[in-house]
Amino acid sequence: MLTVTQECDRLDDMLSSVPSHKHVETKGPGKLHGLVILYKASRFSPKVTQALPLDDEELSPDADTSVARRGVSRQTRNMGLITALEENGKGDGIVVVTTHL
Repeated sequence: MLTVTQECDRLDDMLSSVPSHKHVETKGPGKLHGLVILYKASRFSPKVTQALPLDDEELSPDADTSVARRGVSRQTRNMGLITALEENGKGDGIVVVTTHL
């Protein structure tokens, strides 16, 4: 089983209801809620995880100002989360991507 959540601010409550699962999480700076990927520990192991602070991503690298390069005029603290999960004992896997916009 695999579950992806957004706006998660009660992770401890969620984890107590799925004791056979582990998780990967990230939050924007200063945010109380964020992104969580839950995976069944007996089936998957995380190989690579990358949190992406979307305010820092440059959409237009040739633009004249940092605001124009980022494409935003304010800090949103929005995040992305990418996790590669390997299926235990098989070498196959899945890449899970979620965003908090």
